[in-house]
Amino acid sequence: MKHEMLTAESAQIKCPLCGEKDVSLLAHRIDVPVLQNVICATSNEARQIPKSDIKLVQCHSCEFVFNASYRQVDYDADYENFQGCSPLFSDYLDAEAKHIAAYVNALNGDVLLIEVGCGQGDFLQNVIRRISSDHKVCGIGFDPAYHGERRKENCFFLSEYFSGNINIGSYVGRDYGHVICIARHVIEHIADPHFLVSECAKLKAKTVDLFLETPDVRWIERNEAFEDIVYEHCSFFNPVSLAYLMREHGFAVEEFRHTFGGQYMWMAARKSLDAQGLNRRYRMHEEEMQAKWEKVLSSDGVFFVWGAGAKGVAFLNLLDPECKMVKGVIDINPKKQGGFLAGTGHPIYAPTVLQQTQETMRLIVMNENYVQEIAALLEKMNVTNAKLMTLRQ
Repeated sequence: MKHEMLTAESAQIKCPLCGEKDVSLLAHRIDVPVLQNVICATSNEARQIPKSDIKLVQCHSCEFVFNASYRQVDYDADYENFQGCSPLFSDYLDAEAKHIAAYVNALNGDVLLIEVGCGQGDFLQNVIRRISSDHKVCGIGFDPAYHGERRKENCFFLSEYFSGNINIGSYVGRDYGHVICIARHVIEHIADPHFLVSECAKLKAKTVDLFLETPDVRWIERNEAFEDIVYEHCSFFNPVSLAYLMREHGFAVEEFRHTFGGQYMWMAARKSLDAQGLNRRYRMHEEEMQAKWEKVLSSDGVFFVWGAGAKGVAFLNLLDPECKMVKGVIDINPKKQGGFLAGTGHPIYAPTVLQQTQETMRLIVMNENYVQEIAALLEKMNVTNAKLMTLRQ
């Protein structure tokens, strides 16, 4: 009779992920501790810990699973969930730290790592120690249960909840082009499934990547893992519901895998801009790029542009319309050699002109796809006094 009543109630519950009402009861617990990872000083204190009910409901539309009876719990300095004492789990964390560090090392430019739910900061520091010294990198950790020093090495730690509206520069003294958010076993503790991802999406940077790890509810269901149903975990995802959440906030999933014996899902996603977002970013950066190249061309040196096609015409008409800063344009097309560039009048030369130039030259390559081909040609011609530059280097 009790089960029938709960099933009838569940028909009135709306899924917090997709808004549908086609849901059913998955599990029911009565009077369970609201916090599992608080160590009590006495047995009496342990028995008096606040308790509540679990009404775990699954949405048939997006497959999200949530505790319809959940009320927010507070995490403070008494919360203890460190798992690194196990050599097995410590090795697992090291492998994940290496994985993120390898991703960062492949990026160009400065990187800020933000860990949401950082605990005492061990994992964030583990990642940063593995990043190449060629990168300028800084970390910020957020966790209301953090109780250590505010700054450790090049990491800042805040005993508070994460917000995407943070002024990054106020903490680390500057803005960063790449921001990577790490959220390991955090999203399952948040009742609003949209909150964490939407806050990450608010961060302003050239790229925002999200590394997220959370239990896979399909593993729980397939293995009938009743011991994994606890009050703290109010939001459960599977690959379908997690992908739905990413799409809702403009993140494109670039990597997905199961970890830790299939119990967890590990996902890397990048914030992808829609047409309006791309438009805003282009308008904001075009003047910056123009100013950057005007400064480069006004510096000392002999400049050539490589490529007398559309890109070269557009570049030089914008940046050197009076034909004063760039000596000429190199093109391998014999029909263009000996002519002059439309609009600016820059002379167009064959690559052999570079063998006749004694000064140090800078060759601005209009299309980066040809850099290796051009470098090979210069080597064949024994031109050693030329430095190749690309527009987005």
